[in-house]
Amino acid sequence: MKKFTALLFAAVFAVSCSSDDDSPAGGNPTTSPMVATVDGQTFSMQPEVGGNLSDPSGGMFGSDFHLLEGYKVVNVVGTITSREPIVAHDYYIRLAIPKIGIAAGTYNFTGNQLPDGYFADLEITSESAGEGEDEETAGGTIIVESWDVTTNRLKGTFEFTTNDGVSSDQTHFVSGSFNYILLAE
Repeated sequence: MKKFTALLFAAVFAVSCSSDDDSPAGGNPTTSPMVATVDGQTFSMQPEVGGNLSDPSGGMFGSDFHLLEGYKVVNVVGTITSREPIVAHDYYIRLAIPKIGIAAGTYNFTGNQLPDGYFADLEITSESAGEGEDEETAGGTIIVESWDVTTNRLKGTFEFTTNDGVSSDQTHFVSGSFNYILLAE
């Protein structure tokens, strides 16, 4: 009886434990749908509304695109000597994925979004007036590592540079990975 109980326990344990982060369409993965490094700081990000679903409206990129959005609030603390308050900055990373012709591959882009082209954008805003930035993307790469047409799951990586909206110097270096379900309209 002890052997039977031990085997039953082992079987239940083996079935209940899984490291698979690929939940069914519409479900949430067990990890963040986007992990990004901005200027050396790494963030786990997800859409502002949560989950791992694309925005089929395309948002700022238009209705021909899926919008993959990562969002993170980062508190920037002043030094004791400067007596600066804690300031919350909102980081948004937005990836434009064309709705037509999605396939695994490497997609390069410049500072101008092209029709049917992949694109990425960084936005940093702040609750304090004048603390945000109006970044402009200089260029980069989105790599689609896998596209599952059955589950609509898109996985890949990205890297791009932006300026700070004040000078043309490239001041922000952004890289990361994504794992989203692309929703139909």
